[in-house]
Amino acid sequence: MLDDYKETQEVAYSLLMNSIKKNKLSHAYLFNSNNNENVMEFIFAFIKKILCDDCNTFITDKCKNCNICTRIDNNNYPEIKIIETDSFV
Repeated sequence: MLDDYKETQEVAYSLLMNSIKKNKLSHAYLFNSNNNENVMEFIFAFIKKILCDDCNTFITDKCKNCNICTRIDNNNYPEIKIIETDSFV
């Protein structure tokens, strides 16, 4: 999941993975998408890496669709807050 972005989002991937490996996670993260349509996939992969027991191991990066990952995919995880701006035409 998150490892899929190792090449395409090199800086963000390295920064977030170092935080995870050193157990130095922040209490909150704010991501600016700059109108990138694929940013939510990256963000959800990062969240799963933190919260899911199967995703947060460094041996494997594949979850078996656990309850946590399913709730994240269905936008039904209460601690995740998505703030979007009003679009102006």
